[in-house]
Amino acid sequence: ALAGHGVASIAAATALAAAVNAALLYVGLGRALAPLPHRALARHLLAVGVAAAAMGAAVWASGRVVGDALAGHDGLGARAAIALAPVAVGVVVYAAAGLALGIAEIRAVVGRGSDRSTDDRGGGA
Repeated sequence: ALAGHGVASIAAATALAAAVNAALLYVGLGRALAPLPHRALARHLLAVGVAAAAMGAAVWASGRVVGDALAGHDGLGARAAIALAPVAVGVVVYAAAGLALGIAEIRAVVGRGSDRSTDDRGGGA
C-alpha cells in the first residue's frame, strides 16, 4: 500500500509505529505499575502541542521572510542565514511558549527553577 510513495511513506510508517508503540506502553505500564495521572498527562501534552504549533508557525514564517529577504544571494552566509535563522526563531518561540504555558522542563532548562524548587519540603534542588 505504501509502495511508490518514496521517503514520505517511510516517515509515515515510522510515525505510525511510534504512535502505536507509545499507546501500547501507556496502557501496559498503567496496568503493570500504577495508575497513570491521565489529566495531568493530557494537560502537559496539550501544552507541549500548543508550544510546538507556535514554534512551527514561527519557523515557517521566519523561513519565508528570511528566504524572501535573501533571494538572489547565493553565498555561504546567505545560505546559512536561510537555514539557521528559522531554527533560532523556533528555539526562542518554543521556550517562550513553554514558559508561558508552565512547562516544567522548559523552566528547568532556562534556569527559572524546577518542580523540586516548589515541592512541599520547602527546599530547592
